[in-house]
Amino acid sequence: MGRIPTGEYSHECPQTEAKARFANFTATKQVAVWLFDFEVKGTKNIYASALFRFWDGFLSQKYATVADWIADVKAQRRVKDDPVARTSWATDVRTFMKTRRGLGRRPMATASRELLSSSVKSFLRKWVDEELDYDFKIKYTVDEVREKRKQKAISVEEMRQLYEGAKNNRDKALLLGAVNGVAPAEIIQFVDTWKEWFPKNSAELVPPFKVNLVIGSRLPLSRRRVLASFVYPLGGERDHWGFSSIEGITDASAARSVKR
Repeated sequence: MGRIPTGEYSHECPQTEAKARFANFTATKQVAVWLFDFEVKGTKNIYASALFRFWDGFLSQKYATVADWIADVKAQRRVKDDPVARTSWATDVRTFMKTRRGLGRRPMATASRELLSSSVKSFLRKWVDEELDYDFKIKYTVDEVREKRKQKAISVEEMRQLYEGAKNNRDKALLLGAVNGVAPAEIIQFVDTWKEWFPKNSAELVPPFKVNLVIGSRLPLSRRRVLASFVYPLGGERDHWGFSSIEGITDASAARSVKR
């Protein structure tokens, strides 16, 4: 199994015992089937680790098996006139977030709470209800915000190394989209509307190729903006990946990867 994935707030148990508990948990039928859907190994390990800590440190004290937990959440979802009972599963998550302590008795960090929320909802959507959702209203603390402000921004050279080390055009597109502050809603619109902007003749898809995205149609006119697509190959004389305006340029190969 190897070393158990650990988060910022986790602690390591004795190796043999920890390996056995984690292995037994991930071998559980429901957990194994859920993890099978993850194509990226890193994401699978992170989600498995987060759900395991929740089970090992909280749920296992309430339920004999994972199947029992699933059955109880299904029963909760059938309750129509009691919102508290209907979301009891979320109350358990919130309780664990508040009581969990890591090294130095530190409370669970915001990033770890976000990961826990995502892993639990992902698992329950698999086995209970695809429409299951809950807003845990997770916010960064003042101290966490201050600490983030102290962090040094990534340098141009570091970004170039990340870009050049990307495995494929899709990853390059995501990297350059992230560094230029493209919001998830903008990426979704870029992908969903590809039939509108992707040329019938692919030979026309050459730099500079601009895709206009209208964001925030319900916002006041002063807050609306038009964005262009968000990727451009690094290198050569056309090294414009670091743009700060609302317009960007894309290369044909990356655009094709987003289309697919």
